[in-house]
Amino acid sequence: MEKPVQFLHDNKRLYGILHIPEKNIAPGIVVTIIIGGSQTRIGSHRLYIQLARFLCNHGFAVFRFDYEGMGDSEGDLVLFEGVGPSVNTAIEFIVKQFNFSRIILWSICIGASAIALYIKDCDCSVSGIILCNPDVRCPSNEAKTRLKYYYKKRLLEKEFWKKLFLLKINILDSFKSVEQNLTTCFRTSDKASKSYVNIH
Repeated sequence: MEKPVQFLHDNKRLYGILHIPEKNIAPGIVVTIIIGGSQTRIGSHRLYIQLARFLCNHGFAVFRFDYEGMGDSEGDLVLFEGVGPSVNTAIEFIVKQFNFSRIILWSICIGASAIALYIKDCDCSVSGIILCNPDVRCPSNEAKTRLKYYYKKRLLEKEFWKKLFLLKINILDSFKSVEQNLTTCFRTSDKASKSYVNIH
C-alpha cells in the first residue's frame, strides 16, 4: 500500500509517500529515503519509486518525502547542508503516526553527504544509515588532486611545452592558479592541525 502523507515543519507543509508492505518481515523498521541535490521524492528516472516498491515487495516499510522547498513541499529551497531539520521532522512524524521504532536512512551522492552531516548531531530513532556513493568533495581535496595529478601530467605533455614556447599560455594566470591551490592545501592543513590540537 502506498499512503500519501503530509506534516508540518515550522508551519510549512511537507509531503511524502509511505509504502507499507502486506507482509512485513521487519516490523518496527522503516527505510527512509533522503533525496539528494535537486531531486524530488520520485528520484532521477523514478529511482526512488522503484527502490521503495522493491523494498516494500520484500517486506520493508519505506518512506520518501520532499524536504523543505523541494518538490511539492512548502518553504524556501535549502542546500544539502541544511536539510537536517526537515529530515528530523519527517522522522518524528513517521515514528509518532505509524509506531515505527527504528529508522534506516538511505541515500545516494549528495543526499548521502546530507545524511552524514545530519547523523552526527542526531538524537532520534535512527538505527542505521546506507550511504551510496557519497559526495565528499571539498576545496582542499580538489586542490590536492589538481596539484598531484593535473599539473604533473601537464608538465609532461609535449603540447603544453609547445604552447608555452609559442606564448599561447598565460604564464601569470597559470602561476596564480598553482599558488591558489597551494594556499588552499596549506590553509586547510593548518586548520586541521589546530583542530587536532584543540580536540586532544
